[in-house]
Amino acid sequence: MDLDSVIKKGIDVHTHCSPSVFPRKLTVWEMVKQAEKNGLSGIVLKSHESSTAEQASVVNMVQDNIVVHGGIVLNEFVGGLNPAAVDVSLKMSGKFVWMPTISSVQHIQHFRGSEGKLFQGIDKLTHSKEGITILNEKGQLKDEVFEILDLVKKYDAVICSGHISLKELKILAETVFEKNIQKFLVTHPDMDIAPVPLGYQKELASKGALLEKCYLATGDEFNDLTVQNMKQTIDEIGYKNCVLVTDYGQNFNINPIQAMKNFIEKLVGLGVSWEQINRMYVQNPHILTE
Repeated sequence: MDLDSVIKKGIDVHTHCSPSVFPRKLTVWEMVKQAEKNGLSGIVLKSHESSTAEQASVVNMVQDNIVVHGGIVLNEFVGGLNPAAVDVSLKMSGKFVWMPTISSVQHIQHFRGSEGKLFQGIDKLTHSKEGITILNEKGQLKDEVFEILDLVKKYDAVICSGHISLKELKILAETVFEKNIQKFLVTHPDMDIAPVPLGYQKELASKGALLEKCYLATGDEFNDLTVQNMKQTIDEIGYKNCVLVTDYGQNFNINPIQAMKNFIEKLVGLGVSWEQINRMYVQNPHILTE
C-alpha cells in the first residue's frame, strides 16, 4: 500500500468549493476534474451558506467516475434549525447534516472582536449578530433539533456537530446515542473555533462517534496544533474512530486533493501505518457515505 493507491480509494468528507459567497480555490467542476485525475472514489461538498445536495445531484447526472456527495449546513442562510430544509436536502440525495457553523453562537463569540476576522466575513451579509444555539432557554435541545435528528435517522444520513459549543455538543451527543443514530461525525474537534477536550473525544469515540482529524487546524491560518500533536490524538482516541479530512478549498490554500496527499505523507512520516491511513481516509468515509 502506498500514497497513490490509498488516494485512489479515499473520500475527503470535508471540502469547500464554488459557487460560494466566500472565495474558493476551485469550482465544483474543477474539483471533480481534479478528483477524477487523481482517481478518487468520491468527494463531499460542504457549503456554509447553502445545501450542496443539488450540486452533487447535477454533477452525478453527467459523470460517473467520481461519486459526489452533498448535504446541508444549518446556518441562517437556510433558515437555521430548519427541518423542512433538511428534509428536502436529504430527499435530493444529501448525505450530511451539519449543525450551525459560522452562524453558531460559539463561532460568532469566538471571532467577535478579532481584527479583520469578525464573523469571517459574514458581517458583510444579511446575518444576525447573535447567532444560533441548538438549546432552548431550559438548556435542552430545541424541538426543531429533535425533528432534524429524526430525519437524519430516517434517511440514514450523517449528523455532524458543526461549530457548536462543548455544552451543546454534550447534550446533542447524548440524544444522538439515545436515538441510536449510526452516523455521528464530530467536526474538527482539535480546532480552536469549537474545541473538544481530548478526554471527551475519547469518550465520544468509545460510544461510536467518529471524529474528524482536520489538516486545516494544523495550517498557518489556525495553527491550533501540529501534525505531530494530531498524530498523538489519533493514538489516544484510536484510529478506528478517526476520519482524515482537509477542510480545504479556501482560495489562499492549495487544492484539497493535494492537501490530503501532504497530510497523509506527514502522518506516515510520523509513524502512522498505511493500514491506519486506509481506515481513516478510505473505510470510515465509505461507511459514512454508503
